[in-house]
Amino acid sequence: MGNFFPGRTDHELLTQLALSPAAEEVVIFGCSEEVSTRLQPLISGRQVRLLGKRPLAEIARIVGSKTVLAVPHVVSDYTVSQDLMKAYQGAALGMRVLLPYELFPAGLGPDQALALGPGVKVDDVLDGAFARGGLNPAEVDAFMANNSWERRAQQVRELLDES
Repeated sequence: MGNFFPGRTDHELLTQLALSPAAEEVVIFGCSEEVSTRLQPLISGRQVRLLGKRPLAEIARIVGSKTVLAVPHVVSDYTVSQDLMKAYQGAALGMRVLLPYELFPAGLGPDQALALGPGVKVDDVLDGAFARGGLNPAEVDAFMANNSWERRAQQVRELLDES
């Protein structure tokens, strides 16, 4: 879900995710024409749906208990400098998040997200994520409480008070 654009989308990782036998179905929200053109010849016969942008509320209604949100970003100075909003949104929707380990947000822990790194097979990480299932409601509530804008403002106040 989100925007796909040159320089940020890791097309190799996106292809591995789309073709993984670990996933029963792959849904790509916000699929650009470029992504659609690249994937279309590869996904013939696979359960892959390429959809345009959808409001977060609509995505939340579609999410199943074993849904994993993958963030197929290229690792670059630009993407490393971001605190990936999509990863936080996925965890807040109860999904485990899968992303390159260099982009792992500080606010997510191993209960919410799984990292892909050198030598790690996408299929193995997906199998593990699907086996664990989605986050339970208590985990989602705790995650949202710890990552709210109010909590972040409180952390900034605490840091300012210390200096």
